[in-house]
Amino acid sequence: MSEQELYMMVEDRGKDEISTQNLMKKHETLELAVEDYANNIRQLGETARQLTSEQHPLR
Repeated sequence: MSEQELYMMVEDRGKDEISTQNLMKKHETLELAVEDYANNIRQLGETARQLTSEQHPLR
């Protein structure tokens, strides 16, 4: 299981303001990682569509 999946399964809550802020920073970092991954998938999909439409020999 990836670190992100483990993070999503944890029902950790901050015990004080500092620990809550740290959890929020981790969450923001995870959101950015997911967004980057989604962008990569979109780009790969677009490349695949282009190669297919061009009847590229590597399709």
